[in-house]
Amino acid sequence: MAQKLMSLDELNANLALLIRTYVPSGEQRSLLEQAEQVSSNGAGVKGLLARLEPLLAGATTPEHAALVKGIYFCYC
Repeated sequence: MAQKLMSLDELNANLALLIRTYVPSGEQRSLLEQAEQVSSNGAGVKGLLARLEPLLAGATTPEHAALVKGIYFCYC
């Protein structure tokens, strides 16, 4: 099945969901701010994902793993 491209709003919502789920509360604020600043062409996504990568390694639900895969597919 073909991967659906996500809109900027979907990207921001998905990044926020992953941050709120996998990042300790004390570190969430700066990452959420960074997620809100990604541009429509995906600028900033790679840097944000690099910061999140160690934490997202624990993305254990199929839905969350699919979100990570979708973000990489669309923006990296």
